[in-house]
Amino acid sequence: MAPTMFLKAVHSLAKRGDDDIAGVPKWALVILIMLAGGVVVIIVYGLARFMFPEKENMKPVGAEQADYMREVRARNLNSLLAQYDSGTKFNRQTGQTTDALNSYAEGSTR
Repeated sequence: MAPTMFLKAVHSLAKRGDDDIAGVPKWALVILIMLAGGVVVIIVYGLARFMFPEKENMKPVGAEQADYMREVRARNLNSLLAQYDSGTKFNRQTGQTTDALNSYAEGSTR
């Protein structure tokens, strides 16, 4: 059998204390790593916003479509008011509800 050589443990492989790594406590390293990760995410987000700006995809709507959407919103408001406010109606020309118009005509404020 060949003689075996005895190898000494090198200092860098020696067991360190459980409380710190390179003189910094483990909890501080965890906090620093989390902060560094957050900084990296913010930097990447900023670069992505700079490199790929948001494009405006909305086309201007025509007058006919705007009138139709206004009518749909008024119908929706009327149905909600009828369901929750016992018969209040929305006047499209004035932009007010009928109860608000009646109370204004009577001189009271709501």
